[in-house]
Amino acid sequence: MPLQFLTPAPQTDDHRTEDLWLPLQRAFDEILDKHNTNQDFDQLYKDAYAMVIRNEGERLYCGLREAVQEHLVNKVRPLMLAKVHDCLWTINQAWEDHQTSMEIISDIVKYLDHTYVPQNNVCCVKELGVLLFRDVVANCGVVRYHLRDTMLGLVKMEREGNPVDRVSLKKACEMLVALGLGSMSFYEEYFEKPFLVESAQFYALRGQRYIGTRNSLEYVAQVEEHVKKSRSGRCSVSTSQPWLHYRR
Repeated sequence: MPLQFLTPAPQTDDHRTEDLWLPLQRAFDEILDKHNTNQDFDQLYKDAYAMVIRNEGERLYCGLREAVQEHLVNKVRPLMLAKVHDCLWTINQAWEDHQTSMEIISDIVKYLDHTYVPQNNVCCVKELGVLLFRDVVANCGVVRYHLRDTMLGLVKMEREGNPVDRVSLKKACEMLVALGLGSMSFYEEYFEKPFLVESAQFYALRGQRYIGTRNSLEYVAQVEEHVKKSRSGRCSVSTSQPWLHYRR
């Protein structure tokens, strides 16, 4: 009986799409975990490019969004919840790591940003990463409460003359501004409004104490000193600049 040679069945479009997507998915997971991947960067770029030109940009975009969201939900947010009493340093580090990862990923899917994103009026990959971090991590109720409480506590400690980690406080303020994607509203609701309420209460109580124990000239001098310290070392938003300053 003669040998029969079977011709392999042609690969379907769905199979080809999955062959392109699966290495990208593995790479995204590795990058989100450790900012690196053992896979060839040029090949990953080609795979992402191939998906877009095959009209599979939506599959790539949605798959990427799901990978980032799952990482934040399953790994970053639980870490934050486990370290709520050290939440300032933890969230600063998590935000820095997240930005690094999204920078690498955005380089891989650059063609997606170049074509699919504007054609479909969706956020670019970096902005998508910002929104996901904001919604999943920073805006998580427990994280929000402890982070804001920690930040306000540091401000209070400094006002009372105690040394604090101003660098970490500054980074957290800058993160909150960045999470607004050009709008100050998230920072204002998250931190500035309660900060201003606490400031008003602090200076009202301090003013009452000074009025009761010092003459008018001494009181004015103390007020000027507090204003000077506040301007030189507190979180404040410049009305002439669209970003937050933490002046030293």
